[in-house]
Amino acid sequence: MFPRRERATNEDSPGGSKNAENPKSSMKVSLMARGKGNKSVLKTVSIEESALHEAWKKEREREDLERADIKRVTLGHTARIFAEEEQEMRQQIYSHSRFN
Repeated sequence: MFPRRERATNEDSPGGSKNAENPKSSMKVSLMARGKGNKSVLKTVSIEESALHEAWKKEREREDLERADIKRVTLGHTARIFAEEEQEMRQQIYSHSRFN
């Protein structure tokens, strides 16, 4: 992908009227795709920066939640293993003290 920042105006819209009251910030992105005959074709797509920003933000939030969940599970396993090892050590100490 080769992003280029451009300001899209209403002139770029299908109606073609130039009204600069509400210019939207967009980014043109070039995508390489397969065309007819399995040939590589470069297509340019215009993406609104706000939509791209929202998608990145949602993906980042999803990754953060997944990371937090993995951390919670890992800490739970670690605590359980530590408790089991501690219990085994106590049993060994108790069994040694009973026979001595």
